[in-house]
Amino acid sequence: MRLNAISNDCQMAGDGRSTDGGGFLLLGLMFATYLLDSVFLAAPSALSNILMPEFGLSYSEAGLVMSIGVLPYALMQVPSGLISDRWGPRRTLLLFLAIAIVGNLAFMEAGGYPALLTSRIIMGFGSSVIFICAVKIIESRLPSGSLGRGIGFLSAASSLGSFIAYSGLPLLHSTLKSWRPAYTSLTLAFVGALALDALFVRDKLKAEEGKRRRSLDILRLVASNKVLLPLFVGYFISGFNWCFWSWMPKFFVDAKGFSYVDAGFMASVPTATSIVGCVIVGAVSDRLRRRKLPLAAFAAMDALMLALIILLPPSTPVPAFFVSCAFLGVTSTMWVLPYAMVAETLPRSLSGVGLGLLNFLGYVGSIVMTPIFGTLIDRTGSYTLSNQIVIAIGLIVFFVYSTFVKDTYPRCHNNLNGVIEEYHE
Repeated sequence: MRLNAISNDCQMAGDGRSTDGGGFLLLGLMFATYLLDSVFLAAPSALSNILMPEFGLSYSEAGLVMSIGVLPYALMQVPSGLISDRWGPRRTLLLFLAIAIVGNLAFMEAGGYPALLTSRIIMGFGSSVIFICAVKIIESRLPSGSLGRGIGFLSAASSLGSFIAYSGLPLLHSTLKSWRPAYTSLTLAFVGALALDALFVRDKLKAEEGKRRRSLDILRLVASNKVLLPLFVGYFISGFNWCFWSWMPKFFVDAKGFSYVDAGFMASVPTATSIVGCVIVGAVSDRLRRRKLPLAAFAAMDALMLALIILLPPSTPVPAFFVSCAFLGVTSTMWVLPYAMVAETLPRSLSGVGLGLLNFLGYVGSIVMTPIFGTLIDRTGSYTLSNQIVIAIGLIVFFVYSTFVKDTYPRCHNNLNGVIEEYHE
């Protein structure tokens, strides 16, 4: 690729952008699409009490139905970035969204356990590109200085979708006496989102030059970028602590003496407040015209909230736990900013790979640490060592973000030099 081609790409990413005035319309469309996708990703877990007796599932079988879709989703993160860079985010989004809809239809019509698993694999594969493509689409259209808020608003759809699934699907089932009509309605809404995306979404730039380089070369180039490498490392490490969210309901029962119902409610509080937190962290970052400062500040507060929840004695009044969990939901949304930082550091022809790699690293950290957390409890008979590791990880993440990560705002500053020079070679 010629040097001036990348420079022009960078300039288009950083100046006024939404010359057609459609940036916020596209943001709304991407929010709706990602929201529905998040509802479907959480649906098997939200419907577990209904699906288990209907299909005669054991706990292990139900657990596999809930989690099997995560595997293709995680494995596809880097390939999805490569595909979206080569095909353009619009074409990639529409194709994989159609695949996700097929998976939903198969799940809705499933007659047994194997069909449930197959449908979830198809759904996870189709869903794997939606967030990455959505970020690339809004990054190319939003006005300069609004990227943090845009990605924050988009990211809030994930938590909101999970909340809708956990609260809305059981309610609709109790009203309609079946989960399938509700699932049918949501699937039709997903088809509507596909139609609207096909009608209104257009690729502003297509990375045709990416076809001239091998995928491994592009991945190596992005992964070794001096600006992004510390960010990738910090995000990977932060993924280790996502395991605490998975174990939180059990932790509140075993370590804090909560009832099963109270523990479930307390564990849902961070999810609810993270909806607002995603918007807050993006708005603060755009307002300060900084990425590193709010990233490090939220990381410090997140480590503090994790330590507080872990160390508060069981005799602590419930409102104190409630407030701590509420703040944890807000501070944990520091994960929004790395996506903005990757998008504004890389030229648009490479940003999909960077976003996919970042997303993949977070999932790997969580997948690796979740069973380790449980194994340590089995071996030691308590949460002490596991919790100490969680607190230590929080501090390490803050250290990496505050010490090694460079600020990427404003976009296309001097942070692109390493990428431009090596890509030119």
